[in-house]
Amino acid sequence: MAVKSEDDQLPSDSLVQIYPNPFNSWTKISVRLQKGVRADQARVAMYNVLGQVVRTFDSGVLSSSTIHTYTWDGTNDFGRAVSSGVYFFTLTTPRGTFTTRLLLSK
Repeated sequence: MAVKSEDDQLPSDSLVQIYPNPFNSWTKISVRLQKGVRADQARVAMYNVLGQVVRTFDSGVLSSSTIHTYTWDGTNDFGRAVSSGVYFFTLTTPRGTFTTRLLLSK
């Protein structure tokens, strides 16, 4: 897990939880925005090890007062299954970028 922000720490009121990880058919990613961050300021995406965007998620559903859960079934933005391997879930806001690693094992 890597955290990057202005002070090199994820603010304590942020939340990203992934379960199960590693996974083989689906995983749930729970996200809550930092206080003061609006949904239109957030970008939520999955990247492969080459840094290419594999899947983007709708950030318009996010807020700082509730937890939103995305389910990722190991497919890309075109609905095609991706290969087994390491992927990176990234939440980017004006306060910084939070990245965590997932392992898809088929």
